[in-house]
Amino acid sequence: MSTTSPLVASGSWFKSQSRRILFLSGSCTYHSQKRRLSCQIAALSILPALEMSSYATALKSVDYEIFGEVQGVFFRKYTEEQARKLGLVGWVKNTARGTVTGQVQGSVENVNFMMNWLKSVGSPMSRIDKAQFSDEREISKLDFNNFSTRY
Repeated sequence: MSTTSPLVASGSWFKSQSRRILFLSGSCTYHSQKRRLSCQIAALSILPALEMSSYATALKSVDYEIFGEVQGVFFRKYTEEQARKLGLVGWVKNTARGTVTGQVQGSVENVNFMMNWLKSVGSPMSRIDKAQFSDEREISKLDFNNFSTRY
């Protein structure tokens, strides 16, 4: 015998071992003969799993400069893409010194994730020698509406 019940209310977070999923709706079916629970959800957003903290609603801003082989390797493109995936705002641009600089703003946990990404991942063809972060601070509101590449 199978029974179906609502999973959770709309817009709730479900956390698996490796991903945190924000979903709109879902349902679970318990298959008593197979002793198995199967769930179907409609995913809205999937992010890497991060520990939920009291900073979930706090906003953070940080300026950055990335040194190494970061120009001519699509670093700005990948930075913009990663920031948008995380729901962050700000900007990125190449400098005359051969570095990439910018500012990122958003939730504390997502900005921290982005800072780690900037210093250790970057674009597939890049070589990151050093990442400098400055003017790291908590903010009350975002200064930008989106994340963009500046020229």
